[in-house]
Amino acid sequence: MHGDKLDICLGDYDAECKINTEMAAYKWDNTIFMSEEEKKKLPEGKLMKKMEPPTMPDLSKSVRVYVNKDDLKVNEI
Repeated sequence: MHGDKLDICLGDYDAECKINTEMAAYKWDNTIFMSEEEKKKLPEGKLMKKMEPPTMPDLSKSVRVYVNKDDLKVNEI
């Protein structure tokens, strides 16, 4: 969103920095420490499913909800 305006640099100030927007939890699973043979021997139920990072909801379709005290009282009853 603000990638063109924001720059984070950790060390080499002459190099152009890139912002990491990917979380390691969504890229890696329990198989990164296994060899190919161990992965093949692993039962299907033991493999982790790849997680999908959350996506931003489309706020252009959102509507404002107004709640008043009378409506709350009706819901309580």
